[in-house]
Amino acid sequence: MLYISDKSTDPYFNLAEEEFLLKEMTEDIFRLWRNSPSIIVGRYQNTIAEIDSEYTKSHNITVVRRLSGGGAVFHYLGKLNFTFIQNLAQNQNLDTSRMFRYFTSPILEALQSLGVNAELQGRNDLAIDGMKFSGNAICIHKDRILMHGTLMFKVSKADLSKALRPRPEKFIGKAVKSNVKRVTNISDHLKDKDPDILWFTDFLGKYVCSRIKDITPYRFTE
Repeated sequence: MLYISDKSTDPYFNLAEEEFLLKEMTEDIFRLWRNSPSIIVGRYQNTIAEIDSEYTKSHNITVVRRLSGGGAVFHYLGKLNFTFIQNLAQNQNLDTSRMFRYFTSPILEALQSLGVNAELQGRNDLAIDGMKFSGNAICIHKDRILMHGTLMFKVSKADLSKALRPRPEKFIGKAVKSNVKRVTNISDHLKDKDPDILWFTDFLGKYVCSRIKDITPYRFTE
């Protein structure tokens, strides 16, 4: 498996990289990455119905469509994203619910080691004391599976609520709609600590890598 800790915070590059890793490479991948303020919409969403376009334009918030389904997600430098990509043969007998459980388990174990009461909630959300801090989605391409998720470490909830403003009275259709849930930041649950996102990224990368055999750091060439 390859471990990629990205320095780029360009949403266009980062989502293009996801597609490249899934479709053009054959190795298993574990990746950590962050985006500058942006909204990442699901593959089947109606962006006009989900996003306050006036707010996103005035605040220079980029809107990018991802490969996987699900709802719109606000990305921010205080939010860490993780990705697992594997050849499907390794998980060919798993349904999607079990895939979510399989791929999120090392993330939950890492947080629990810090004393955070994190758990899988429902099918594909991670929560602390019933409040969501992570949404996850899956994309399958030929014989490879990609599962990626967000980790709200220290995100402005006001920015999130303003940027993601569904307007169903104007747009009614078959597109996937986003679910609004109570959310929380991981940093609010770290006792006796005042860590920043870079510390958390380093910690999570080391923790997950320590539990995977034959994992190698990887960097792209120019």
